[in-house]
Amino acid sequence: MSEPDQPRPEPTSRPIEWQESVRAAFRQIEPLPVQKRIRWARTPAATKLYLMDVAERTFAGSDLAQWERLRDILREVRDEDSLAVAMDVVTHAVGRVAGAERAQALRDRLQHAS
Repeated sequence: MSEPDQPRPEPTSRPIEWQESVRAAFRQIEPLPVQKRIRWARTPAATKLYLMDVAERTFAGSDLAQWERLRDILREVRDEDSLAVAMDVVTHAVGRVAGAERAQALRDRLQHAS
């Protein structure tokens, strides 16, 4: 564990190519049909912030590169379709380190029961 008086390492800035690839991926998302849209338990903005908080708590201390990738993805969320994709990416990453049950609990918390 690091000393309390030592500053936390600054995250590296992401290369422009990475940021552009994230933006390009979100531009290619096909809108979900109305009947398949997710019913969010919170507003989309609150959901995005919640996902960012979960990703930071899960990865910032142990896997800074993964945290930066997830943060970049979440920063590019502009609509509900890209939010649904970002939720899948974050919950999949959380599931890899915390287990499938935790990932499913996170999904359930973010969505209304249909």
